[in-house]
Amino acid sequence: MRTTLTLDSDVAAKARKGAARLGKPFKDVINHALRIGLDEVLTPPTAKRYQTQPRPLGLRDGLNYDDIAGLLAVGEGEAHRSSSSMPTSRSMRKTVSRNTTRSSARGGMPN
Repeated sequence: MRTTLTLDSDVAAKARKGAARLGKPFKDVINHALRIGLDEVLTPPTAKRYQTQPRPLGLRDGLNYDDIAGLLAVGEGEAHRSSSSMPTSRSMRKTVSRNTTRSSARGGMPN
């Protein structure tokens, strides 16, 4: 295939010097360099595998790991009980039941 390609002056000079040193035609040197370069550019680099080193942390004395509320009280303080922004299953049931009652009273229309 015949095409016109504009090379930077430093690239052309390097290719001409390489062709003279190897005793090969300029065209062959450019084609070989493009094959190598395109393979390098178009092939994604292999990612390094990331691996952590496990370390034994042990268990702290005096903590019961089966008591989540107790662990939270130690880590967050007793205030965690009142500042919980997550609804409990009981409060969710009350909300659902109130919404169902309201929508039933309006003829089944949602809020």
